[in-house]
Amino acid sequence: MNGALYMLEICLDAGRLAAFLQSQGINTTRNEDLGYDTHAWLRATFGDKAPKPYRVMFSSGRLRILGYAATGHSTLIEHAQAYAEPLAASVLGDSPQIFSKQLTLSLAPGKVLGFELLICPVTRKEDRERDVYLRRLDSRKNGSPRLAREHVYVEWLETQLQGAARLLDARMVGFRLVQLLRRSHDSSARKRKSSFLTRPDVLIRGRLAISDTNRFQQTLVRGIGRHRSFGYGMLLLRPPS
Repeated sequence: MNGALYMLEICLDAGRLAAFLQSQGINTTRNEDLGYDTHAWLRATFGDKAPKPYRVMFSSGRLRILGYAATGHSTLIEHAQAYAEPLAASVLGDSPQIFSKQLTLSLAPGKVLGFELLICPVTRKEDRERDVYLRRLDSRKNGSPRLAREHVYVEWLETQLQGAARLLDARMVGFRLVQLLRRSHDSSARKRKSSFLTRPDVLIRGRLAISDTNRFQQTLVRGIGRHRSFGYGMLLLRPPS
């Protein structure tokens, strides 16, 4: 990987975010993951400097975004102050709270790390996106034992990491089906068309051993799985336990 990689933490004003979304005609009443909401705001505020992949965190009444980017907090603040429209910039609050640190952790082959990962484990086939667990059920032979969701998702993650890292252990600590808002351009009607998709939202924790430094760095930058522009696929590294 060329250049530095930064982890960013961006604190948001939830009320002002709602006002920004309303101004963009984004209906969030059925959107359960804030993925499209934060995607739209990040692009409007930071353009191509927006962190990706990223993860939305909401706790103790605080809304924040963790993400990876090629630039630190000062560059993002300067970009927002110079180019973002006032309503989008206001979501950062009167005193923008954006923090960053450069990742300097050794990623040598054999290094063991803990991790936490929020994923949307789906695959696309014949232009149709489907939960990898449901696809496995579809291909199951009559009479064969039914696999657990956790087993299927962990196996899928092993494939995603292949060549970059080896899973030592992993467990599913959270699962839900969520309604995801997505918008596409309807050229015939000359407007944005909204749709809602039901998709798996899966939280996995575990340990891995790095196999290849460059490929692992590329995995951090790219993220894992689909819907990476909407809050999924950010590999959060932890000390091994």
